[in-house]
Amino acid sequence: MSSKKNKCVTIIPTIHNISQTKSIECYLQQMQIEDFVMPICIVDNSENHICEKNKIYLEKVKNCFEKDITLYHFGKQEQKIFFCELAKKGIDRESIELLKSSSGYGASRNKCFLIAKSLGAESIFFFDDDTRPNGTIFKTHFEILGREKDSQKISIVSGPYTGIRGINFTFIENREDQKRFLEALGHHGESSLYYLTNQDAAAENFMGEGMYSLETVKNIRGGNFVIDNIYEDIVCPTTKQTPGIDDTFVARRVIEKGHQVVKSRKSVIHEHFQCKSNKISILAYLESWARTISFESLYHGMDYENTIKNILRYGNILFTLENQYCKSIGEKIQDREYITTLINEISVSISEYQRLKKTWKHIIDMCKRIKLFPLENP
Repeated sequence: MSSKKNKCVTIIPTIHNISQTKSIECYLQQMQIEDFVMPICIVDNSENHICEKNKIYLEKVKNCFEKDITLYHFGKQEQKIFFCELAKKGIDRESIELLKSSSGYGASRNKCFLIAKSLGAESIFFFDDDTRPNGTIFKTHFEILGREKDSQKISIVSGPYTGIRGINFTFIENREDQKRFLEALGHHGESSLYYLTNQDAAAENFMGEGMYSLETVKNIRGGNFVIDNIYEDIVCPTTKQTPGIDDTFVARRVIEKGHQVVKSRKSVIHEHFQCKSNKISILAYLESWARTISFESLYHGMDYENTIKNILRYGNILFTLENQYCKSIGEKIQDREYITTLINEISVSISEYQRLKKTWKHIIDMCKRIKLFPLENP
């Protein structure tokens, strides 16, 4: 492989017990099939007892593969050391805390970018912890990356999911209600709405791999994409429980910089962890979209009253769906006190994000001075 290929890394963020899905083994096997082997880093934000199990599991995985592979486990202890080293480089305490302690999707993506910079990566493959490859993916996506489409450089190549959809709307039984729910999510629901309307998962994956099959898109599948070194210029909001925010910001920032985001036909197989299908998880999932709607409205300059209208519109739609979970959260979201508290909280998080953006360049530059150590064979 060329030196440029040697500067790729695969990163899989998680908060789960990753031994359940065998994703790591599957991606390692696919790398070896394609002769496109690169380091894999697990950015582990799970609870301490799960984090320790994940580390033991990764050590076993490393020991099972005949070829020399490089695995990094970036768990709680490794993160503590990493951010202490960053603090020594003159990064202000508030920015360190935002990066280290925040639990949102965007906060996790930021950690991945910092780790990639520390590893000297010029491109990053991102996959969800409950996916596995669906055939050749590494070489295909890497060969597309850096090409030009419509006279603009391609800096992100994303791909679809097969299997259970990324937006898990299937707990809503009525098909028309599923459509209304996805429509209420706006651009975040477009892909799943298209899938539901066309009723053909295979249709996403049947075309060839030529440039003619690449679709220019404005959003990405966060669990199936590769990005070039433009990632160094991107920082995501650290707001907790705002699904899709990280994917939206990554794609939009790339487009703003005059680069292309494209979707190929190379998919990954997606399966939700069982814990995502229980009552508590479904209720939290439904409520979290109110946070995303609120953030996007306020961040893009919408005034207070129109932001309230957007949140209420989502709550009203949920309340009219024939589903007990939707009705419950729809009623909760329509409460004025709830909306006021939500908007105030999101406003604070936007201020924190603006602060983080100002220090990001310094932070990312300092990461290249911090050395990470891979897992060793027992």
